[in-house]
Amino acid sequence: MLSKSHTEQLKGISIILVMAGHLITLNKLSLPQEWRFLATFSVDVFLVLSGYGLTKSFCSKGLKSFFSKRLMNVALPFIVANVFIYAFYGHQLYDLTSFFRTITFNMFELKLDGTMWFIYFIIMWYVLFWLIFLLPFEIKTKSLIAFSISIAIHLYATKIPYAILAGQFSLHAFSFPLGIIIAAYNQNNHLKNCLIASILSTLFILSYYSLFQKFTLQNYVFCCVLYGLAASFIFPLININSTILEWFGKYSYEAYLVEGIFFRFNYSKVQLFNAAIFFFLTMASAMLLQLVQKKIISTATHVFKRA
Repeated sequence: MLSKSHTEQLKGISIILVMAGHLITLNKLSLPQEWRFLATFSVDVFLVLSGYGLTKSFCSKGLKSFFSKRLMNVALPFIVANVFIYAFYGHQLYDLTSFFRTITFNMFELKLDGTMWFIYFIIMWYVLFWLIFLLPFEIKTKSLIAFSISIAIHLYATKIPYAILAGQFSLHAFSFPLGIIIAAYNQNNHLKNCLIASILSTLFILSYYSLFQKFTLQNYVFCCVLYGLAASFIFPLININSTILEWFGKYSYEAYLVEGIFFRFNYSKVQLFNAAIFFFLTMASAMLLQLVQKKIISTATHVFKRA
């Protein structure tokens, strides 16, 4: 259903909406405040795609090198990004102990950047995915086990003694396992996928509208889930091929790691110019971060081969 190109482009759209949504939230873009929720909803696209992609990868390669890939592609960029952030800005806010707690994934208060809840959340799901897919069951059963766990996360995450993690874990609990379910059950039937996309998009529009008539947490969760699913079904059907979106998608993870810092600053009194500088600095830093990551991996691989 989702090709690699579709996935990258969807990530590209999502990181653009995340960045724009954060600017709207801080009144740095004069757009309707209702649009700020697109940043929240777009996170669920990343989660659906991650669950879907990992499951498809498991079907072809199993769990070989599972944690080494996550270490290189998720943990390493996070650590490198925080080294740069601390050197540039973070040292003004917290001490060296807090910095080391951050890069060892032990800063649950998220003192520097609250958006980093996503990294803790996705790492938790990687561990759960590995444990679930070790079980001697067929893939459809595993996907249902994952969804059952997401229900428990949604119900009990609010008891976490860290406000940001508690709220976000509960809000976004379902999207990753739903990506697994799509990969396990979807037969890539065009007509059926059109019908599913229509139903999901209609339900999202209705939920999104009612969200502003009477805000409820339940409806907020529905919007997140429905948006993530609808986007994943609709995009392959319209078959857009945009090199620009694919480029944004290529650096989307690295951009997410640094944008939470850059959007705090004011670069210009002109909103559009301020937004343009923010996007430029974020994407330029994302490219640099990915370059440094690849250089570290290349150097480490060379050293191990020689040893």
